[in-house]
Amino acid sequence: YDGCMKSMGRAAFHEYYRLLFETEAEFKQFLENLERSSLPILRFDPKNELRLRELWQQNNLPWKTLSWHEHALTLPEGVPLGTELPGYKEKLFYPMNASSLAPVLALDVQPGEFVLDACAAPGGKALFISELLGENGKLIANDSSAARRNRMKKIFEEYGVRNATITGFKAETIFKQIENGKMDA
Repeated sequence: YDGCMKSMGRAAFHEYYRLLFETEAEFKQFLENLERSSLPILRFDPKNELRLRELWQQNNLPWKTLSWHEHALTLPEGVPLGTELPGYKEKLFYPMNASSLAPVLALDVQPGEFVLDACAAPGGKALFISELLGENGKLIANDSSAARRNRMKKIFEEYGVRNATITGFKAETIFKQIENGKMDA
């Protein structure tokens, strides 16, 4: 958040991201989440919602999603950070920072598109993009760090990502490296 503020300026940042929210209250909650040290959220693919809800109900955990994104659960109150929650082993959700949802939502990725994530590792946003693209979409998940690419590869394998290619180009040279460099986002 601070990095974006420095590069964009507070007014430009607010003007751009305000458009993503239906109400001023949702936008204010989004800003509050960015400005405080926060616990991770648990973003899930809608196809996993029913099973995840069942597991949480069986374990008497409250189902509380972010007001501005219905496919992201908040960490239940009183549950210590690091506790293995139902659905984690089954890869029914991916823990990440709530602010990481915003760039993906701003892209408005549609099924079947061709998307490049130029600095994709460790892979949370890329995983989200992959789910939005569906099986007919294509994602190039690039990162110049071999160690970070290896971590992302493991995440993609664990979550069954099949529509992504992992590359290790320098971001400024990607379009020269990718055949038919035309992308949707």
